[in-house]
Amino acid sequence: MPEITEIKINKKNSHRRSVYVDGNFAFSISEGVFLKKGEKISQSTIKDFKEIDDLNKAKLSALNLISYRPRSEKEVYDKLIQKGWGKFIANRVVSELVKNQYINDESFAKLFANYKVKNYLLGPNSLRKELYKKGLKNEIIEKTIQLVYDEYPKEVLIRSLIEKRGFKLGVRIEKKELDKVYKLLFRKGYSLDDIKMSMNDYNHDVNGS
Repeated sequence: MPEITEIKINKKNSHRRSVYVDGNFAFSISEGVFLKKGEKISQSTIKDFKEIDDLNKAKLSALNLISYRPRSEKEVYDKLIQKGWGKFIANRVVSELVKNQYINDESFAKLFANYKVKNYLLGPNSLRKELYKKGLKNEIIEKTIQLVYDEYPKEVLIRSLIEKRGFKLGVRIEKKELDKVYKLLFRKGYSLDDIKMSMNDYNHDVNGS
């Protein structure tokens, strides 16, 4: 049966211990876990300790990731996979972080949407695509879109975009500039109906008359 040949203070974390079995590093444990040099240890126990060790390492990696900014469940999962953790470990870590409210897709969606709309004046179509890329569920996406555009009315956002192009409220937009304005608003993710309604404030109809 394998034997514990050395137990050392972990170089990266003084509160953990590096355990060597038959002369090779096997796993690390919390300092409160009692193991001793010369103790026999089964392969199944080694496997269990390795799994716990991997979970702890992956969890620390995920916590470090979300310490910089909030992230969605999918973002954290994908990052863990990219770092070389398997699907089992990644799923376990994400589930634990969700359970303990370190990750919350609804809260993340609201923060992300507010930032994008406030700073980039995105319309619903573009925002929906951005939220989808984050791996959020459809019901969260639609709820978030409704909330954010209640807070930031689309007509106000469109007006801000138009005025950034140098046009003033109540002043007619000439036909030669109209296409540019429409293309800008479409790129930002606004619907034709939203654009038409807002263009009325600039004394110009969609036929250029």
